Order: sequence, then structure tokens, then C-alpha cells
Amino acid sequence: MSRVTISCCIEKLLARARIFPLSKALYAKEQSVVSKLIVIGGLPCCGKTTLAKELSSLLSLPVISKDELEAAIARKGLVSNKKMNGVGYELMATIAKNHIDSDSSVIFDFVASKNRVLECWPSLYNSEIKYIECVCNNEELHKKRIQSRNRNIVGWYELTWEEVLEIKSVYEPLFPERHIVDSANALTENIELARKYKKINNISCCIGKTTRSRSHFSAELWRYISVLIVMSSNSKNINTLIIILINKSIFLRYTF
Repeated sequence: MSRVTISCCIEKLLARARIFPLSKALYAKEQSVVSKLIVIGGLPCCGKTTLAKELSSLLSLPVISKDELEAAIARKGLVSNKKMNGVGYELMATIAKNHIDSDSSVIFDFVASKNRVLECWPSLYNSEIKYIECVCNNEELHKKRIQSRNRNIVGWYELTWEEVLEIKSVYEPLFPERHIVDSANALTENIELARKYKKINNISCCIGKTTRSRSHFSAELWRYISVLIVMSSNSKNINTLIIILINKSIFLRYTF
């Protein structure tokens, strides 16, 4: 096998492979940390969507809004926008499963009241999630926000203050253990609090480490390849490369 042929083969290999860190333990750890559901919950107009969008930008993760999902259903005339009967929860559960199966994370933006989730999305309680509850401890400010709220979601509606109080009367946080963010405070302060939240910060750090590990591994792999090509120009090079990779505890996952 010529040097040119080997080089071409390796080019194709790298183009079709996802390169992961150098040890199985680290690979497993990253998978367990990164593949999580982030739930941004709390009463209406407490800053859930704003915080979710900021975290989306910070972590490069998609945001799924229950209201947006149900509004899309309503726009098609399939169901009345006030008679969804858990359709939004069913859609979120399906999306969550797809992300878990593909080892990726996603942010969900919805009230996330415990009783409603138990009724419409019970499997969420068996999932690895990171839960932030948005509150507004300034009631006058909260009321003012509700009264002036206009999200421009086509086909959807805005709640009155009376409806929010009704929701509040039966609302219960999804989990007792949670990270609480008060939207009466400055947005920059809340973003910083969310970033310092250990469970969220782990995702951000892990994403960065994964990227650096892939880059480091790519460079290391090419060093081995260069040595092999110099050593000889026959098919045994590939077997030697495989042995070296195994001995160095380097793992490739292919996406053919």
C-alpha cells in the first residue's frame, strides 16, 4: 500500500469518525454529564423564556417551549388552544426521548408544576434532569409584567393576573432540590447564578473539554500515522496503527 493510499484512507476515516477522549472512563463520564435534560420552570412571566434563551446561547443547546409547541398545533386548527389535554407534554416527552437516545442535551421551557408533570409526563421523573425554578418575589412587578405581556406567539393567548393567581394556588415546584432564580433581579445577575449552578456548569465545562479532547486526539492520531507511513508502505501499517490505538486506550465511534 503506497503512502498516498494510506493517507487517503486516513482522510476518509477521519471524515467519517467522531473522535472522543482518550479513556473509556472519561468517555462514559462525559456521556453521563452531557446527555441531560435542563428544565426551566416556574409560574408564568417569571423569566423562564428569557433565561432559557440565554442558556441556549451559552451552552449551544436547543430550547423547546411548551407554549410554542401547543401554539403550532392550535394554528393548524387541530385542537383549541385552551383544550390541549396534555398534547404539549406528549410532544416534549417524545423530543426528550430522542435527545436522550442520541446522547444530546436540550432545554425545556414550561411551568413544570409537579402535579401536572406527574399527570402528563411521568417519565420525566426517571430522567437525569437539571432543574432551575424562576420566581418573581416582587408581586407588584410580577403583576405588571403579566398585564403588559405580549410574546407575539401566533395562535396563542396571554394569561390574566387572575389566571396566574389560580395557577399559583395549585403550583408546586417539580423537585424540592432545585436552583432558584429571582427574575426581580437583574438578568445579568441571574445568568451568572445559572452559570455557577454546579449541574449546569458541568455541562458547559464538559462541552469545552470534549472539543479540546477531540482536537488533541486528532493531532496525536496524525503523529502515529506519520510514523507508520515512514516505517513502511504495506498493509501491516493499518494493523500496527490499530494496536497502537488500543494500547493508548483511544476509542473511535463511527457514524457511517
